[in-house]
Amino acid sequence: MRTWWQRFISKASLAGLIVLSSHAFFSLQLAHGQKASVKFSQVRIYTTSQDDILSIVEAGLAFDHMDYHPGYFDVVLNSYEVNRLGKASLSYDILVDDLEAKYRSEPQLNKAEGENLLADMRQIYNVPQGFEFGSMGGYYTFDEVVSELDEMVSLFPNIITARQSIGTTIEGRDIWMVKISDNPNVNEDEEEVLYTSLMHAREPQGMANNMYFMWYVLENYGSDAVVDFLVDNRELYFVPVINPDGYVWNEFNNPNGGGLWRKNRRDNGGGIFGVDLNRNYDFQWGFNNSGSSPTPSSELYRGTAPASEPETQTMQNFAISREFTMVFNYHAFGQVMNYPWGYLGTPNPDVALFDSLSGEASLFNNFSFGTPLASGSGVPNGYSNDWYYGEQVLKGRSISWTVEAGTSFWPNQNSIIPFALENFYSNLVLANGLGGGMPKVVDITAVPVGGAPVIVPAAGLFFDFDVTLTNNTNMDWTVDYWNTVTLPIGEEIGPQIGPFTAPVPANGAFTTTLTMEVPPRPPPATYGFNMKVGIFANGGVLDTDSFNIIKTPGPVPAMTVAFFSSDDWELNPAAEEILPEEFALEQNYPNPFNPSTKISYQLATAENVRLVIYDLTGRQVRVLLNESKDGGFYTVQWDGKNQAGQTVATGLYIYQIRAGQ
Repeated sequence: MRTWWQRFISKASLAGLIVLSSHAFFSLQLAHGQKASVKFSQVRIYTTSQDDILSIVEAGLAFDHMDYHPGYFDVVLNSYEVNRLGKASLSYDILVDDLEAKYRSEPQLNKAEGENLLADMRQIYNVPQGFEFGSMGGYYTFDEVVSELDEMVSLFPNIITARQSIGTTIEGRDIWMVKISDNPNVNEDEEEVLYTSLMHAREPQGMANNMYFMWYVLENYGSDAVVDFLVDNRELYFVPVINPDGYVWNEFNNPNGGGLWRKNRRDNGGGIFGVDLNRNYDFQWGFNNSGSSPTPSSELYRGTAPASEPETQTMQNFAISREFTMVFNYHAFGQVMNYPWGYLGTPNPDVALFDSLSGEASLFNNFSFGTPLASGSGVPNGYSNDWYYGEQVLKGRSISWTVEAGTSFWPNQNSIIPFALENFYSNLVLANGLGGGMPKVVDITAVPVGGAPVIVPAAGLFFDFDVTLTNNTNMDWTVDYWNTVTLPIGEEIGPQIGPFTAPVPANGAFTTTLTMEVPPRPPPATYGFNMKVGIFANGGVLDTDSFNIIKTPGPVPAMTVAFFSSDDWELNPAAEEILPEEFALEQNYPNPFNPSTKISYQLATAENVRLVIYDLTGRQVRVLLNESKDGGFYTVQWDGKNQAGQTVATGLYIYQIRAGQ
């Protein structure tokens, strides 16, 4: 299921979501008690106007993980939240009455089937030998996590510490931490990075991501240049289960997985349990009642005071005792990276740094990134990311994200390893930290075809060069690669050639011949231009290299060009321009934005194109484009104004493109 922030795709119509500036989308709270045996339902709530959203707020409701569509959104609610919907006079449907029961009714893999699946995955994904499926729908139980940590230190005692308890929960369970580094039991003057997961008990994919990454690092130290650098130059800390009480509760009630308990197990009295740990941190705690709830039965209940919960106290005290520059808090779901500010929904003072690092981290998995408001999580307060970043009195600044991994709370067993691999490169980027220096995962080298200097004729003709992609890790990659031209240096004029797809095996290389079109040459006849090669992996740019072409004097329409390395180029007059292979719409950027944003799309063939902005009620705001376009790559800018030229209100907007209609 694709979440609301992703593009809605059909054969002839594509759409996406825009966030203009920021404000609270809507909130949810409850006023009734909640029993430990509370039922969770999947509900579709219909919204036909802004008044519907006001009704939600006035009813004291608060939602998280909304799957938004024009005219309605789907959300998982507990039984008390469902009861409150009627009081809001909203139209809704119960899509699944008991989600936990539905999960229990679905076929589960037995032990032999799980072992066969793992064997198949190892053939496809080069899975670390130490990583195996757990007994809870493929996920590790809490005890199995502990056992895995013990096995890691028994096999790799020189680069990982024994598990250490950094605190205990309400029910007395230990919150375990381990550190991976070249001298793990010594505090060295190295950059410190923190990975956490299972703050919310129903989101185990984040834990699987961390365990997969840990096994890979441990097994490949000494044979992988990237891993060697990170282990030798960083201290990597892992807390796989922040909320063991809630996770064990899910295991007890749903031993095969699928439990939807979210909070910790605080007894609030009257049969009501749980505090949302991600609304309990001591930074802007209780800022308002839309980003957290004062009502104990709410899924977003913030507790009685800032850091009232031992789990929150443990994580805060641990961070204060260290010097974490980077923090990944794994959650589920949505395939998005959220950063501060949560409580305001506006970018923080270091947004340029966050965007740069987020862009690099998401290059492999193509996750969206921005504030929680931009991803449908509203404006959380008492939010862990805000505390890690904003608390700069008791500790230093930490660049912190909430990473919403996967596409559901409990992805099926077939998805565990692919989702872990989806976040693998992000983990590498985080480990690279602010200090940098990590070797490239995929290197690019370019060698011209031919030997002697040549005369490149007039614009519109082509010449060739060989590109080699080298994989420096022990993981097999499948990459897309492209090239384009810039003129003058720094200004892209294209056209883009590619992308093409190729396998790049572990510790191996792939070589191919790419083609460059000679760009137009305005006066003067002597000038230079760039050729840029980019690498994509799973839809995101993984790396780019630019090669400068020396400008030389010469009569129009010909000029002599040479590679800066003194290599030369050979003419290839037979090549042809390559057009996009499909109709596609990209995520707008920047997002959130103020005052303008860019929307890119591509056409495989000439079509009439209509690009329209809508508000959440489905009302048309602005027609950005309605004309015939040739096949190619295009970008349209929206200045945040409606059809009458008026600046629209802050909020969420949808953009839709249609071709051939």
